Amino acid sequence: FKTGAGRYAIQVGSVAISDLSIKLKSQDGREIDIDKANVKIGRLGIDPELGLQLARFDLAGVVANKGVAAGRVEFRYNQAAAGKDDKSVFYIKLKDVNLDAVRFIYEDSFPVEVVKGMLDLDSKTNIVNGSIDSRNSLSLSGHELKAKGMQLLSGGFMPAPMICESLNKINPVKLNFAITGTIDKPEFNGFLKSLADLIKPSSQDVTKTVGSLQSLFGK
Repeated sequence: FKTGAGRYAIQVGSVAISDLSIKLKSQDGREIDIDKANVKIGRLGIDPELGLQLARFDLAGVVANKGVAAGRVEFRYNQAAAGKDDKSVFYIKLKDVNLDAVRFIYEDSFPVEVVKGMLDLDSKTNIVNGSIDSRNSLSLSGHELKAKGMQLLSGGFMPAPMICESLNKINPVKLNFAITGTIDKPEFNGFLKSLADLIKPSSQDVTKTVGSLQSLFGK
C-alpha cells in the first residue's frame, strides 16, 4: 500500500457495508463463507500510478461452511497517517472456529495434522518501520492432533507423535507467545517454553524438549 493524501485519482474518506457475504475458495474447490459481515474502510485511495492506499479496514462476521456456522472472526487494520512513522496495527480475534471446516486455509502450514478442534485466538501486532511487536494467545479445545509421519525431532528426542499424544490429553491447550524481529526475519518468542511447560515430560529434561521442538516451530 502507498500513502499520500490528496494525490490519488479516486479517494474515499470512509465506507461502511453491513450484512455482507464473503466467499473464500481454494484452488481445489473447497470454500468457506464469512456471513453477516460488517466491513468498514477508511482513507481509501486508488491511482493508476500510485497504486492503492488503505488506511483502515475492519471486518467482523460469522464463519460458515456449507451453511453451517463454524465460529466468528474479527479483523482490524489501521495505518498511521502520513508524516508519522510507518506504523501499521493488526488485530485478529477468532472465537470457536471449527478447524475442520477451515482446513484448507492452514493444512499445508502446520507441522502436524489437526483431525478436529475448536480454536480461539487473540492477536495484536504493531509494525513500526518494518519492526514487529506481536502479542498472541490461543486456546485449542476438543482437539485431536496427529503427526505427519513418524519423524523424530532434532537429536532424535521426542518424536512428533509423542507431542501430539501429550497435547491430546490436555483440554484446553492454552499457549502464549510473541513475535518480534522484522518483516523479513520474524522471531517467535515464548512459544516453545509455553508448549514445553504444558507438556512437562516427567522423565525428560524440559531444556532438551525445547531444543528438540525447534525443528518444528523455530526459536
